[in-house]
Amino acid sequence: MSCVSPLGSPREYEALPPERVRERAWAARRALGGRAVVLVHHYQTDEVMEFADFRGDSLELSRVAAAQRDSQYIVFCGVDFMAESAAILASGEQTVLMPAGDAPCPMAGMVDVESMAQAWAQLTGLWGSDGLVPLVYQNSSAAVKAFCGAHGGAVCTSSNAGPAVRWAMRGGRRALFVPDRYLATNSVIQLGYPEDRVGLWNRKSGRLEASVPVDDLVLVAWDGFCAVHRLFKVEDVRAIREQYPGIRVIVHPECTPEVVQASDDSGSTAYIVREVEKAPGGARFAIGTEWHLVNRLANDNPGKTVVPLRRSACATMARTDIFNVCYVLENLAAGKPVKIVTVAPEIARQARSALQRMLEIK
Repeated sequence: MSCVSPLGSPREYEALPPERVRERAWAARRALGGRAVVLVHHYQTDEVMEFADFRGDSLELSRVAAAQRDSQYIVFCGVDFMAESAAILASGEQTVLMPAGDAPCPMAGMVDVESMAQAWAQLTGLWGSDGLVPLVYQNSSAAVKAFCGAHGGAVCTSSNAGPAVRWAMRGGRRALFVPDRYLATNSVIQLGYPEDRVGLWNRKSGRLEASVPVDDLVLVAWDGFCAVHRLFKVEDVRAIREQYPGIRVIVHPECTPEVVQASDDSGSTAYIVREVEKAPGGARFAIGTEWHLVNRLANDNPGKTVVPLRRSACATMARTDIFNVCYVLENLAAGKPVKIVTVAPEIARQARSALQRMLEIK
């Protein structure tokens, strides 16, 4: 099938039969060949995942984006901060496109540069600029990453948050971890510190909260969170164990510490995928993360039991659909790139240093 002229907007494709949209998208994808690479986050739907040249979590896809030098175009199926990171890490000759166009992560919206600068000023007043290191979770804007890079910090993901916290705390320094309080706290606990050694930066009051003297803190966590993962409760863990005696419960570290501690294990989406895939036939898992990934793991591992701890889906990830994927691919094949992601050069330069540190931390 040859390529056809693209329609005027993603929504115009909705009038076509679904299989026709899929055929058109594949025709455009084949026409693009190696000029384009499609990166798809694990939380996307199956109809989008079908077009993935690479699938992964945010760390895996960041590494892939940084390594793609032969493709002129990077089509990123995810949310805003991921596509921004790809644009920052790509070469100057490459163009990043995001089919959703506008897919802001709610957690990333819980911190901005102005409020982070306020926290930084107050905390360095306590410990000095040499005694504090900023760590910014990948789920943040390019501008927040740039602030982090300008102050000697690093970006991290759920895959390398523990090593990143250890890196930031070397030499007795403290870390300011933005914006996920639960990933920050779980990472500190995993390193062997009690939970009360984590202070909380109240983003609404602009104040540090702590249950121990501030000099006993090893990290200050911003009070942001992921609504998808905060939805899981200890009661869900108890209920799933009653329903499936002996089942292995694995949750994402964006869950609350109580849920992580009630589970058998925790880890990034990449870790969860590996654990399920390498398990022998007959293994049983209850997974506490975004529902689309859990459902895909169940379908891809028919000899195993994979059930959601409870159904929790990311509405922002769902903004990428087959219609806007087809729209982007057809326009790209026609030589008219749309939904281009750009980052201001100075912000990109400073954010790149923090992202490069992320890629180097082991």
